[in-house]
Amino acid sequence: MSSRTDREYHSAHREMYHARTDKILARILKACDGMSVYELDLRTVQNEEPLLRAISNTMNFPEYFGMNWDATIDCLRELAELDTDGVLLQIRPATEDRLELPVWLRFLGCVQDAAQEFESDFGKKLVVVFYPETSAGSGLAVVLGGTKLVRPPKR
Repeated sequence: MSSRTDREYHSAHREMYHARTDKILARILKACDGMSVYELDLRTVQNEEPLLRAISNTMNFPEYFGMNWDATIDCLRELAELDTDGVLLQIRPATEDRLELPVWLRFLGCVQDAAQEFESDFGKKLVVVFYPETSAGSGLAVVLGGTKLVRPPKR
């Protein structure tokens, strides 16, 4: 009887994690059918100005966008008025050491505020799916939004 090496164990575990992640992601994406989809790549963003510019460009904010956090919330809120079921924002976040933490936290606060308003004022969802880069490859961390879209997998 042979035993698995640590490397074999971790490799098998990583494959199971990614398979489970793919299933969860497929369920989320299915639940988001009918939503406007935006893909925001922040892997090279380091501070506030490039972050606001990336958000504005990705989400097609109007020319009058004020390049500040209040304007970001206002423009996110305007997306709820689109003739869709909501918004799915897929984010490839900056690595921990790249984007300034206070800026990242401010951005997440704006998204959370907008998600709550989507739900309470419009009955729609603003769903955010993060695809963080990890040493094991791409991972998945989910979801800001009003109500649960999917149940976590049973263990």
